[in-house]
Amino acid sequence: MANKNQKINPVAERLISQHDDLNVYNFLCFIATAELVFKYLEHEFHRKIGLDRTKIQILDLLVVNGGTLTPSKLSWAVCRTKITITTALDSLERQGLIRSSSGKKDRRQRIITLSEKGLDTVDNFLPLRREIFAKAMCYSNEEEAKTFQSMLKRFKENIFSLSDDTDLSDILRHYQKYSFINQVTKHDLTRK
Repeated sequence: MANKNQKINPVAERLISQHDDLNVYNFLCFIATAELVFKYLEHEFHRKIGLDRTKIQILDLLVVNGGTLTPSKLSWAVCRTKITITTALDSLERQGLIRSSSGKKDRRQRIITLSEKGLDTVDNFLPLRREIFAKAMCYSNEEEAKTFQSMLKRFKENIFSLSDDTDLSDILRHYQKYSFINQVTKHDLTRK
């Protein structure tokens, strides 16, 4: 045990000293802030509408895509595993917010369709969503918001440039093409 402690202390010191690097610190703060934002959204969405972020994103995507999508396209768009999407879809179907059917050409393919109740849920949630997002972003003025958007865009472009020669590049480009934000906004934040 003493030998282990002798090894832990120098590694701990190096780990802690890495945080003195502004880029390391900012990246870690970005990740921690993203996690806090997700927790905030989960709490607010559940409190105001009784649905989690994944289920709301699924409903939103169905709305902006004409009411029908496959689970695999939903999985890509919300960047969740197929099992997570299947669980969310099963729950949404039990709540009557979506319907599920087999594909006409391939009976094995599942087709997800937004129900009237699901559409009403999205429509009724729109003002609450605006309120939740506005409260979260009220700390900034319009100029700061545009700067923030510009920084996020450059950050995203840098991540893409780091993955240009790897299989990850294909995955990221596919995700970008089908991503939730790319489908529900007209801004070019996620477009390259």
